[in-house]
Amino acid sequence: MKQKLINIYVLVSALVAISTTVLEVQPAHIFIDFLAPNPGDKYNLVFVLLMTFLIFLIPLLVFLVVMRLFRSTHPEMIQTGKTGFLVTRQKSLTSAIVGVPMYINDKKIGVVDNGKTMFFDVSAGTHTLQAGKGKQASEKIEVKILEKEQLKLDMHFNKDGLNPKIELILIKE
Repeated sequence: MKQKLINIYVLVSALVAISTTVLEVQPAHIFIDFLAPNPGDKYNLVFVLLMTFLIFLIPLLVFLVVMRLFRSTHPEMIQTGKTGFLVTRQKSLTSAIVGVPMYINDKKIGVVDNGKTMFFDVSAGTHTLQAGKGKQASEKIEVKILEKEQLKLDMHFNKDGLNPKIELILIKE
């Protein structure tokens, strides 16, 4: 749901930036006046369009940064003797500002941020794990966990090709 809202916001921002640039109204007019101070001067339309688009994207960037800071202020405390999965996301520039949702048995149980380790408490038994949703999602893996066992998983982005894909790997100890 959040991803759809972000996509809609970016699309609307692009449409508003295009229309304000074509109509030469605010906020695009600020950049037009800066680049062409005299009537009849030429200006770079692409530059004005991009700068206007960036102005409209600033609230989205602020929202994403605040959400990231909010998630990082709650460190996960892991108690010994609990049954669950320790998921470590490797630091990466790919999708660094957004967290990757973690699904156990097709139910979202949390978000793993860039370079962080999260503990997900589960009951003993067989569970299906998946990181992310959509095109970037990892393959589903089925893992059997015993009572009071903590299994470690490594999450990173496979950068083969144009679309990076999340890989979730069970670490054998």
